[in-house]
Amino acid sequence: AGVHKHGAVSSSSPASQSMRAVSGVNECRVAVRDARCRLWNSIDFLSSMLTGVQTRARLGSLDSLDRVFSRAFAGEIAAATAEEGETSPLSFVTIRAALLAASRCCTRILTEEFMAEFRKENRLSNVLRDAKSIFTGAALCSYAGSLRGGAAVRPIEIREAFSRSLVDAKIPIERSRMWGVDTEEKYGRIVAKLDWPLGFVLHPPLLSLLGDARHFILNLLRCSEIIMDIQCDVEHPVAEDCRRPFLLLMKNLLQLITVISELFYKQAQVLADRYFSRIDASTTVDDARGHADALHDRLRDLVGSSGIRKMVRELVDMFCKMAEEIHLFLLSGKITSMEVFKWSKVVERERSMLITMGENMTNNVLADLVTMLRVR
Repeated sequence: AGVHKHGAVSSSSPASQSMRAVSGVNECRVAVRDARCRLWNSIDFLSSMLTGVQTRARLGSLDSLDRVFSRAFAGEIAAATAEEGETSPLSFVTIRAALLAASRCCTRILTEEFMAEFRKENRLSNVLRDAKSIFTGAALCSYAGSLRGGAAVRPIEIREAFSRSLVDAKIPIERSRMWGVDTEEKYGRIVAKLDWPLGFVLHPPLLSLLGDARHFILNLLRCSEIIMDIQCDVEHPVAEDCRRPFLLLMKNLLQLITVISELFYKQAQVLADRYFSRIDASTTVDDARGHADALHDRLRDLVGSSGIRKMVRELVDMFCKMAEEIHLFLLSGKITSMEVFKWSKVVERERSMLITMGENMTNNVLADLVTMLRVR
């Protein structure tokens, strides 16, 4: 089997060659069968070994961990030898049990060391707290307030607003350097410059979805802002015969946006609170990554780019453009009963469509929307 009593594994054995050639559990099963070596034919051992190898790679090259498996395996063999006696040859079952125990020991040591890197100076807790504030919390609200009043914002204004939002959210300067904003997109796209190993948990796909949720929330806030500004302006240049229909239009439009905003914004905050707390409380790296992946999936369900979620997002985009169009019409003093009638028909049509679709669905975001629309 290529295993000697002093705890070394022969590099020329078929099993050793097979293990070096594989990178996943399923592939290992194929390699085990091809090598015809029962020594490695244990899914528990392979899973533990691969977890340790992955963690070892994530930790990077650390001299203190050199030959740690050989030492652990030698220790298990020595313990088995002492128990069974120096003169008795070790059984196959004992050798394989020693391999499994050594791999589990090494994996535990490696994962503990990796988690220690996360916990050092509260790095994980701090970055999770900052991310929650930036994407769904205090920093986001401050950012939205700084951009208030303009549909088109210059890149320098976006950068200044983002910097102010971090200060307002009381994020220390040394931590704020990990966050930036790309001004190429509307409202800016968050750019994270996370130190190792934080990027393993807050990975790019998750940050991208958090950015989508943030963009959607900002769009809702912007639309609400425009509508409320219009409602607060008592000197509407609207023809007398369509003043009441116009005010009703703005009321209905604000109701739709408010309901969608309350539902989606609240859900995004709940998801961030729940899963960031679980990530922070994780005791292993795999648990932390698992919770991060679960948050990714839930956010994809909430602000996905397909199906019902896509429809709701497109609806909000349309309402936001409508609000901006109404605002421009008011500034130019060109609103007539024809425009009011056209906008009112669109709002009523989309509202009726949401209610009709929601009535035929359960356990769906539209069902919650219908409930909230009816209450109001």
